[in-house]
Amino acid sequence: FFLPLIGGLGGALVLERFVRGQKANAAGTALALAASGAGALALLWLAYLAPWLWAGRQAPSPLGGWLPAPYWRGLDFAREHLANRPSYLFGETRFSPWPLYYPIAFALKATLPFLALFAASLLAALRSPRRLPAETAAVLAALAYCLAAYEMVDLQIGIRHFLPFWLFAFLLCGMAAGAAAKERRRFWRKSAAGLLALHAAAAVWAFPNYIPYFNAAAWAFGGPVRCLGDSNLDWGQGLPALARWRRAVGSEPLALSYFGTDDPG
Repeated sequence: FFLPLIGGLGGALVLERFVRGQKANAAGTALALAASGAGALALLWLAYLAPWLWAGRQAPSPLGGWLPAPYWRGLDFAREHLANRPSYLFGETRFSPWPLYYPIAFALKATLPFLALFAASLLAALRSPRRLPAETAAVLAALAYCLAAYEMVDLQIGIRHFLPFWLFAFLLCGMAAGAAAKERRRFWRKSAAGLLALHAAAAVWAFPNYIPYFNAAAWAFGGPVRCLGDSNLDWGQGLPALARWRRAVGSEPLALSYFGTDDPG
């Protein structure tokens, strides 16, 4: 459901520049959007066809029109196997979707410095809405669209499904930092630099356990296991560490609750 978002925002930017008499900029924006779409489509085809080409075999047929047939089969598989999945939030499991599940997950899984930078960027963007640049308005519209769209999504099993929102959040923070640097606002520049340094420090501290990372706010609700489940916490990434521990302590019987498809043996 992000094709309408991308197409709508791109068309709005082209139209805005055309109406303002910036025909060259409008044409350049349209060309860049077209090139980006063609490049994304080419990368998708390459990702599906490369294994066949490298192995010297003929690609599977039929190819599936303008997208590879395996891509369509993957979408059908996801729709079939991900329907009616339970979701977990704050110690309770249910099959109906939770309101604001993804914004809550975002607030618990993002680093606190990044959340502060994102909040400051939002405030800076909304401080003077009449003088808002078209690009910033487009990013704000994209963020609002993501929030509204994800409220209609029944699948609530991991923050990884919310990654498009992160993309536009990063863009907004970059725009705010660029504006602060351009206007020579020393306090905001130093604050942004400090928050980025703290964000990087949190990333280094979490290494290599990025999947189960939660910020400190999660402990106010009883800890990560109490807040969220599924791929927010575990994707089987701890099996090698478990194997090393088992070799170190011996071969006593072990009860394992494991999320994944690999053979723990």
